[in-house]
Amino acid sequence: MKEVWLALVGAGVLLAGCQKQDAVTYDTTTYPLKRVMKNVIDVGAKPVLAAQGTYTDATGEHPNTPTTEDGWMAAESGAIIVAEAANLLKLPGYRKDEAEWSKFADVLHDRAVDAQKAIASRDAKAIEQAGSDLYQVCEDCHAHYARKRKEAAAKAG
Repeated sequence: MKEVWLALVGAGVLLAGCQKQDAVTYDTTTYPLKRVMKNVIDVGAKPVLAAQGTYTDATGEHPNTPTTEDGWMAAESGAIIVAEAANLLKLPGYRKDEAEWSKFADVLHDRAVDAQKAIASRDAKAIEQAGSDLYQVCEDCHAHYARKRKEAAAKAG
């Protein structure tokens, strides 16, 4: 009898765990999108972009790749910040539209992951390409949504 009772209690616990749970809601409006772009994505992208290319001085041309462990860590952390912020952009409070916004966020994520891998490998050529690709997705997204704002303003006015 005790075994039957334990089996029934166990089944009840199992069934209770299978019931539909309330959806988790996320407050994605703590800061407006412009602040997230400026204070998270731009801050993350800055050390990634600074780690690419070259500069020239009186002694010749030099790579911009980091020269210290802290510099490498800052560049890699920046790429990780951008990748994770791209996921944040897909949350309901930040999405502009379903298809295009998510596509841009996915590409931003993937280019940031590419940058992180290039930085981790310390491959200057790969860092150059990944940084350029990351910059380009930002430019493409900004151009797309600037055009949409202009079209909306023209319809309204």
